[in-house]
Order: sequence, then structure tokens, then C-alpha cells
Amino acid sequence: MSNVWQIFILVQLVIDFDQSLGILSAASSNVSVVIPPPKIVYLKNKVTGLNKATKEISRVRPSSDLHASSNRILPTTKDIAIFNSKPSSFASSNAKVPVLQNNFKQIHTKKFSDPPVDGNWGNWGEFGPATKTCDEGFRTRVRQCNNPPPRGKGKPCKGSDKETLLFEFGRCILKEVDTEFKEFSMGMWKNEGGTAGLWKVIYEKSKDVTGDGYYLLADSTWRKREDKAIIISDLLVPAPKVNRACLKFHYLMPGSSGLLMVKIKRYSRKPKEIWEAYGNQGGQWKSERVTLKSSAKFQVLFVASFGTAGQSSIALDSIYVDNGPCKCQDEYNSCHKWAIEGRCDIKNDDETYYWMTRNCKTSCKTCYCNNRAGLTKCRRWAKEGYCHSYLTWMSANCQLSCRHCSCKDHLQFSDCQARVSAYECESQPEWMAGKCKLSCGFCDCKNIATDEECYRRKTGGECESNPIYMNSHCKYMCGYCNCNDRHEKCAVWAAEGECKKNAFWMDVYCTLSCGKCKSHDTTTQCKKWKEEGECVHNHLYMNAFCQKSCEICSDNTNELKNSQS
Repeated sequence: MSNVWQIFILVQLVIDFDQSLGILSAASSNVSVVIPPPKIVYLKNKVTGLNKATKEISRVRPSSDLHASSNRILPTTKDIAIFNSKPSSFASSNAKVPVLQNNFKQIHTKKFSDPPVDGNWGNWGEFGPATKTCDEGFRTRVRQCNNPPPRGKGKPCKGSDKETLLFEFGRCILKEVDTEFKEFSMGMWKNEGGTAGLWKVIYEKSKDVTGDGYYLLADSTWRKREDKAIIISDLLVPAPKVNRACLKFHYLMPGSSGLLMVKIKRYSRKPKEIWEAYGNQGGQWKSERVTLKSSAKFQVLFVASFGTAGQSSIALDSIYVDNGPCKCQDEYNSCHKWAIEGRCDIKNDDETYYWMTRNCKTSCKTCYCNNRAGLTKCRRWAKEGYCHSYLTWMSANCQLSCRHCSCKDHLQFSDCQARVSAYECESQPEWMAGKCKLSCGFCDCKNIATDEECYRRKTGGECESNPIYMNSHCKYMCGYCNCNDRHEKCAVWAAEGECKKNAFWMDVYCTLSCGKCKSHDTTTQCKKWKEEGECVHNHLYMNAFCQKSCEICSDNTNELKNSQS
């Protein structure tokens, strides 16, 4: 009986709540209520007894005057939600009452904006088709910023969604000594006597290096340990002067045993081993280079020595022989084309310049061009302008970074450095420009006019009679490589007549523009030092840097040059 009273009181509370909201008419006296079947089980699960429900309801606002006499508290929507009961239908004689819904979440849930999520790149897609199918070609692949995509105020993915890489393929033009084993051809290679058939050309699509499917295989199946497979080349002629050639090839050794050797054979002599690889070298093709040294005609041998049967197979592909040592080779067949396009010395692009000088040494003529002081330091010093402010030292020690690779000394490096220390670059510029051009920092000393015109003008005495023109247009021919302007406005000042108005300063700091290269001072202190007797006591330095003050004329310079010869 107590349970029935609890349900009746609960229903009455709900009706009073609706009346307080103006949903039910307070004046209605004949209200018939259809009471749904009691949810006794649910009430037991959610609320234990009416006392607990009353405690939960007591948290809401105070009762209105309309219900003050009954000492009952009006529940709110939040309190109704505590019971979480299914909606019940209420009917009256005047109107239908809307079904109460559980709208707690709609009223009390605060709306927050999505938290910021930074974007992250997804995986790269497959590479697209190459721009070329031989030599080298570029292939591009893309990715999406979807792992996850940026949300809210999150940051987008950093970097590019595209990547373009350079891929190597077979050579577009093969020399007689180049072999890619296309159409089952072994080119200049043949199996040596006694091992016929052990090396065979195999066709497996996409298994080779160049992509045509052909490669050379020495199969170890059904072979005994220490069986050998040998191929030998035709007779090769060494490159003139250098007597060096570079053997380039790709090999694959995925087995647990096996030995691959490269040997060189001269005339009837016993072949000499110059390279080898043993055991498992991984499941990918490897590229190798071996320098071949010989002043006489020679042959090259590839020797495969088997280990465990079925586990020591060896494959070869793309065998090339190029002139010159391996340390002085183009890494790519397109280097020659890139060099013609001017990429070897491209201005304002250090990354391209250093890449070309490293990967296209033959085409860019940088085989023996290096930075003696170290690449990192020289790159930094070159950016800071040291190639101009410390010209002599930087030319000798940072030749690559100063872009003087085409400039070289005709004497030994140690000999030139000794002459530089003796100030011969200043005292004998004409002679040193021909013998130690790099060490003296005379690499940029060139004739703007043609050599024929400069020679004609020089023999006509214009180095002395027309110094302003000859200093700028025939600097190398007149031997004025050590003559420079030390201010960027020297040419302007010379045009304004400052060479005469302010001769003392201009002759020292604007020597080139004022046409005073033949015999000049390099500092304004020279006159003072001469009065102190330095031309005699310190003649080596003074003859180099204070020629005008010490009255060092061209005849004396020529005598010194002849004595050095």
C-alpha cells in the first residue's frame, strides 16, 4: 500500500510542476488523470524510497505561494531527469498536455569549440612516370595532410605535398665497352674456357637495374662448393696520359655464402685481384666502382666462387668502363648537358653549385679543386666575403668555395707558397701571374679585351702611355694583377678628377682607376717608412708594397723576374 502512495504523490508533484509553468490551467477543477502502470522496478533501481527522492528534489528553488499551503517543493527539469522515466501521456478535458521529454542535456550541456589539432602528413603515394626512360629522369610523388587533418585552430602541415627525385636508368648511348645485357647479349664479355654456361643472361621483368628485365646470373643451384664461374672482357686500351679507367657495375648477392672478385690481367701475366665481396650483401642491387691502373693493354675478369649450393648465386648488371680514375667521374650521364646549361658555376645558387661540383666533377672540371681549409669553414668564409678581402690566402686554401677551380698553379704548391711569403706576387706580378696564379690570388685577373688586341697595345707601349684603359681592359697582359681599387666609388671619383685633386690618397686606394698600377704604394704609410730608411732595412716588404715611394721601377722588376727564371 505504501508503494501506491509513493507513486500517487510523485504524479501529483509532476502535475503541480506543469501547473507552475502555465501548461495546465489552475482553474480547472475536473481533471481526470490517466495514471500509467507503476514503474516499481525502475524506482527501486534509481531511487530507494520517497525520502531519497525528496532529498534530491530539495535542492531546487523554493515553492511558490500557490503551493505553499501543501508544503511541497516544485521540481525542475533537472530533477525530473533524475528519475529518467519514460514519457507518460497526460490527458485533460480541455486540452492535451505535451509529453515531458528528458531535455537535461540540451539545457545544461555547454557548447565548446573543437580543440585545436595540428595537421600531420600521411604516407607518400607511388612515384609517377619518369620524365626520361634512359640516363636520368625525374619522378614525382604526392602526399596529403590527413593524418590527421588540421582542425579548429590547428596548424597546417609543414613542408611540401610534392617530392621530385632523380632516378637513374640505363644509358641512352652505350659505348663498345658498355654492357646492359639487353636481348640476351653479353657485349664484350664471354665465359672463360672451362666455365662455359655458368654465367647466363636472364630475363625477369622489373628484377634488373635498368628496368628492361635483363641481367647476368651465376646460378649456384646444383653447383659444388668452390666451383667458379668466370667472364672475361675484350682487350682494353688504357686512357692516354692518365693510364686509368673506371670500372662501374651493379651486383646482387642475397645468399649466405659466395665470393665475387674483380681481377685485371695484363698480357700473359697471372690475373691480379683488385676487388672482392663475400657473403650476404643484402637483397638489393649495389653499385660499385673500381679504378683500373695499367699503362699497357689489359683485360678485366669477374670471378664468382660458389659456396653452399642454392645459397650463393650472384648477379651482375650495367657494366661500364669509362676513362679516368674513379675519383674523377661524373655521377650522372646528364652532367655534360647540365654543364653546357651553365649549372657548374650558376650565380646566387650555392646549393646547385656545390651539388654539381661534387657529382659532375669531369664536366665541371672540379676533380682536383678542393678546400684545403675544410668545406664548412670555406663555405662560411666565402659567404662573409673573405674571397675578396683575403684574396691570396682564400684562393690557395678555399679554391672551391671561391669558385677558382679553373685557376691553377704551374709550379708545385710548396714552391708557390714560398714565393708568396717572399712577397713576389707584389714585386713580380707579371711573372707570378703565369707561374703561381692560384697562390697569388690572380684567378680573376683577366683581359677584358681580346688577347690579340691587348698584345698589340702592349707592344705599342700603351701599358705606360694609356694606363687607365690598359689597367682595366688588359690587366693580365700588362702584368697588373696585383693592382686593385679598394673602394667601390673609385671609378666615380676618378671621373670627377680626384686622381689629380687628391693624388696622394687616390694613388693608394684607387690605384686601378687612376692608372697607377705600374709602380704604386699600397698604404699611405709608405712615404713615412721610406724616410725612416725601411726601403733599405726592410727592402723585401717595401719593394712589394711601397714600390712608388722606394722608386721600384719596371726595369728593376724585370731584372728580379729574370733572376728567378
